[in-house]
Amino acid sequence: MRAGKQILVEKPLALTVRECEEIEAAVEAAGVKLMVGFMARFSPFVERLKAAVPHPLVSVGQLVDPRWPDTSWANDPVEGGGNVLSQGCHCFDLLAWFHKSEPVSVSAGGGNLHHPALPITDAVVATLRFASGAVSSAVVGDFGHPAVAGKAFYELFGGDRTATLAGFYDDPVLRCWNAEPASMTMADLPEAERNSHHAHGYPQMARAFIEWGAGGEQPPQAALARDGTRATRIAAAAIESARTGQPCAL
Repeated sequence: MRAGKQILVEKPLALTVRECEEIEAAVEAAGVKLMVGFMARFSPFVERLKAAVPHPLVSVGQLVDPRWPDTSWANDPVEGGGNVLSQGCHCFDLLAWFHKSEPVSVSAGGGNLHHPALPITDAVVATLRFASGAVSSAVVGDFGHPAVAGKAFYELFGGDRTATLAGFYDDPVLRCWNAEPASMTMADLPEAERNSHHAHGYPQMARAFIEWGAGGEQPPQAALARDGTRATRIAAAAIESARTGQPCAL
């Protein structure tokens, strides 16, 4: 940042809220552009899901993997922080982005279910409450592979319409009730984009960052430093709530 470089940083922005806030301050002081690598925001499936239910009242997010090895860098308490911090930030970011409202509290259960040798949290089931009054349920961890929903699953309820995205990291399928399009699969993407990279938003994110860094407009899907802070803040609050058995105000 001090060198004036534009920055694309992998998620999570940092493993503690304090470090995230320090990064935010440094971005502001340096006047550079920083994008956090929440590539799912650029996915055509996520884009359609968000458009189908633009004002969700209730949402569900699930990001569940088979057990990560104890030796994985992502499970290192210093390098990766464990699944809830290292990967759960994707889920927490999308839920806040869908609701277009700031989370105000988190209540969660969970803990370290099957990594007893590591000082990490590997599973949470959390309820997020937003300033708008909307609520969301998030299930995050590395305790299995959902046979039907797939690794990542999101569902938005808008009262008069519902949209469900299943198998996001496997074979994504979008189904809608009372909203268009009624469905979407990989076959609906342009032929050249029928691959997991485009489905998940990786090249779109990279292209948007390059164009923004070269002087273009800020992409509407861009996750800024404050968004990275918010995702880590939610994850940290879920971990703390699971530890204490008490809700955490944000």
